[in-house]
Amino acid sequence: MPQTFVNTIEGKRGWLSVGEEREKNRLLAEMERTALEEAEITCYRVAYYLLHIEDAAVRAARCALLELARDDRFFDGPESQRHKLVKAAAIKASISEKQQLLLRKQARAGAAEAAATESDAARFPLRQTAR
Repeated sequence: MPQTFVNTIEGKRGWLSVGEEREKNRLLAEMERTALEEAEITCYRVAYYLLHIEDAAVRAARCALLELARDDRFFDGPESQRHKLVKAAAIKASISEKQQLLLRKQARAGAAEAAATESDAARFPLRQTAR
């Protein structure tokens, strides 16, 4: 059976068979998935508390989870550090989502104002005055 030289979870170095290596990778993936599932609840709660809009909170929580999934500190650090990272990612994603909401609202208001101006111009044409 083929073997590979690896660093184990406990920090020991040694030889693992391919089956053992697959099992180790499966366990690591399971641990990461579980950590992200636990973080999902906190991310949503923080986002909803800050935004008060369910759809926006879901989008912010999803962005925060993606950020956490890319951060090795989230998986390697102690529980206290993990909790701080979750809150920070959720707050950052919520602020970003709020900015997007405000930009969309501003764009809609600008479009409505432009439409009203065009409508007014059609109803009340300006008179040309001679000087």
